[in-house]
Amino acid sequence: GISRQGVWDNIRRADAALHDARKRGRSSIAAADATILERDLEEYIWKKEFDSGNTDIDIQHRALMFTGRQLTDLARSGASFSEILPVVEQLMAEVSDHFAYEEDVLFQAKYPEYKQHCKIHQKLLGKLAFLRDSYQRQQIKSPVYFRFMTEELVLTHLLTDDMRFFPY
Repeated sequence: GISRQGVWDNIRRADAALHDARKRGRSSIAAADATILERDLEEYIWKKEFDSGNTDIDIQHRALMFTGRQLTDLARSGASFSEILPVVEQLMAEVSDHFAYEEDVLFQAKYPEYKQHCKIHQKLLGKLAFLRDSYQRQQIKSPVYFRFMTEELVLTHLLTDDMRFFPY
């Protein structure tokens, strides 16, 4: 499974790399520890216990996990910027569409934590947009960046925050 501590360690490394890049100024590139991508990618395989009970949301969650795995595989293989950027854009689009759909479902279900869940989505989309923009400007070139995108956004959010609304 996913260790919460491991996720936060990765995010701290990514934040440190971003801070270093900002200190060096425009067009600088920051790198963090590449060993972070060497973990087993078993967590990107859909398991029955991930099912929400909503077929459309489950299909979207599976797609997000697939794209997250694809992105991590590309980063591990040393793929070029031009190979990785379309997958980053794809993940951003999938996440944005998924959040909008999920928020509609939660609103219709009168989910009691609807507003808080929407705020989580906004925060994650903001972080993702910032990292995507930094990557597009080639200010960051860090494997930890991809771990944020895949772990915090896809796995941690899917497997913790989203599981709270499954009973609804």
